[in-house]
Amino acid sequence: MNAVAKDISAEIGEESLKQRLERIRNGLVAAREPYIPLWRDLADNFLPFRGRWLNEQPNQKIRRNLKIINNRPLRAQRTFGAGMQAGVTSPSRPWFRLKPARRGLIEADGVREWLYEAETEMRNLFSRSNFYSSMRPCYSEYGVFGTMALGMYEDDETALHCCPYTIGSYYISINEKGVVDTFCQEFKWTIRQIVQRWVKNPKDSKDPGWAKISDSVRQAWDRRQRETWIDLVYLVMPNNDRQIGKLDAAGMPFIAVYYEASQRQDDRLLEEKGFREFPVMVARLSTNEGDSYGTGLGVDCLGDAKALQLQEKRKAQVIDKEVDPPMKGHPSLRNQKASQLPGDITFVEPGAGQVGFEPLSQWKPDRSGMLEDIASIEQRVDATMFADIFALFIQGEDKDETATKTAAKQQEKLLMLGPVLEDVNLFLNKAIDRTFSIMLRQGLLPPPPEALQGQPLKIEYVSILAQAQNIVAVQGINQFTGYVLGLATQQATMQQEPTALDKLNLDQAIDEYGNLSGVVPTIIVPDEQVAAIRDQRAKAKQAQMQQQQAAEMVPQAAQAARNLSQAKLGQGSALDAVAGLQ
Repeated sequence: MNAVAKDISAEIGEESLKQRLERIRNGLVAAREPYIPLWRDLADNFLPFRGRWLNEQPNQKIRRNLKIINNRPLRAQRTFGAGMQAGVTSPSRPWFRLKPARRGLIEADGVREWLYEAETEMRNLFSRSNFYSSMRPCYSEYGVFGTMALGMYEDDETALHCCPYTIGSYYISINEKGVVDTFCQEFKWTIRQIVQRWVKNPKDSKDPGWAKISDSVRQAWDRRQRETWIDLVYLVMPNNDRQIGKLDAAGMPFIAVYYEASQRQDDRLLEEKGFREFPVMVARLSTNEGDSYGTGLGVDCLGDAKALQLQEKRKAQVIDKEVDPPMKGHPSLRNQKASQLPGDITFVEPGAGQVGFEPLSQWKPDRSGMLEDIASIEQRVDATMFADIFALFIQGEDKDETATKTAAKQQEKLLMLGPVLEDVNLFLNKAIDRTFSIMLRQGLLPPPPEALQGQPLKIEYVSILAQAQNIVAVQGINQFTGYVLGLATQQATMQQEPTALDKLNLDQAIDEYGNLSGVVPTIIVPDEQVAAIRDQRAKAKQAQMQQQQAAEMVPQAAQAARNLSQAKLGQGSALDAVAGLQ
């Protein structure tokens, strides 16, 4: 009996394995159901080609952007996603640092160098895998829907493989601490994909993989109906019957199962596996207590997005009426050839008066007012989606201007990103922890120094947006050190001791400035090495002073010897007397 099946008797008694799994899934479906109409509305206006609804099959060429006339909401969410990618998890620059949780431990021998090497190896793994390409659609869905989910799994080829789950295809649930610990995905695979995944040798009828697959799927395979879509369920949840000490799925904190959704009376599972860490990273924006799903920025400007499409439609109608207005004509033309085509002729009797065509009305709409209203709505959409702020980091105001200067100009606006970045940082904390654990298990990290053995690590973010938010602290260090140095200069000008410097720890100021600025940690010399350098410098200076003093004493001794040699005591000199020669 597997680990999941053992938990059945503890909760429901005679309930079968598949019944329990379906009960859990049905509960997740019911909890998510109220969100579906809102999500579909958001998708229609912001992300028409994201999301999976009801029983949609992959590869269906359905035009889902029929409600989009003005694409400003699409561009706003695209800018949000690109801005989050470039400003938070940029593939082209370091965006996180590993540090010991215990303060001061980073100064121990070899700690700073090992952490830097570990960070570099982790970023290299992110680049080799599909992590960055998976984060982009996740960021877009996070901005619009307020929820994003990313599966991170060990891979034999790249060590790490990521799965960005789209909204509508999965369900989540939280524990008593408000942390997501249950994930369920409904998806479709072809029979060919199922057999490739779980049957090693399809030609061998006795292959153990066939025992996991339902009879209907195997019969369809034998009939060569191998591109038929089959509904599958992937469920990850806490292992409530964990057996500590076991190395298989029964001993893992989290357990995951794959099974065919249609085979509810069949207890066969396609796969059962365990995880040491919850494998699905979930970020939720603006949640109320007890809510499993977040509320995105798209909700705040959904009305603007709909109004924008309506105004754009009305503007097109106005232009259409101006270019091709409704016409009126004399009744005498009813049975005659009449045309409004360029170059064509409509024959009218001479002197008939107003017998030609003319516009039905002479109404002149205020097109400029409509354009101003549309521009105003577009600005509100951009501001709500933070597209105006992220554009700074994507385009920049000046190619020669640093990110710090650009961020300083938008400091007040950047503070509004705080809640968004905080939730994303929690998401990334789990992603980095998961990646770090995978790399340790696969031997992709060097052995840590003795000082780090058994010590917890913490994560600090040094991305463009993180540095932009740290600019206040950086400016504070600049202002404080400048103020103290100014006081010391004034004291020196007044021929006083620069006692103001006694209150300034320059070594700590350098460490904090480098930390907030995101410089490479190996640039900063550890305290122990600095102490050794200063001790060596002091000893060298002391030796130099001793040599200088000795050099100054040589002429004095020579002069004293000359004086003694010239002083007469009886028949000999004073020097002879000192030498004891007489």
